[in-house]
Amino acid sequence: MGSDRVEMPSTGTLGAVAASVSRVLDSLSAHDCTPETCDTGYAARCPAHADDGLSLIVDITASGLVRFRCRQRCRVHVILARLRLEFEDLFR
Repeated sequence: MGSDRVEMPSTGTLGAVAASVSRVLDSLSAHDCTPETCDTGYAARCPAHADDGLSLIVDITASGLVRFRCRQRCRVHVILARLRLEFEDLFR
């Protein structure tokens, strides 16, 4: 039988995830993207396109990675460049 148990990351990993999320939220705020909490994590205005709504979703995967999903399908590398972040900022 398969297991439905979800493994929680270690405390050190949780700290790294919290730091990554904090970096992303700080950068979104600094760029007037107004992040807000939502059901799946955070929603914000996407810095990669003219956005009057909250089309960018920032969430954390089960493996502890920060993920961006733009409803307008903006590329992650463009979002990161506009926020002056690098891919490494999502993992450390």
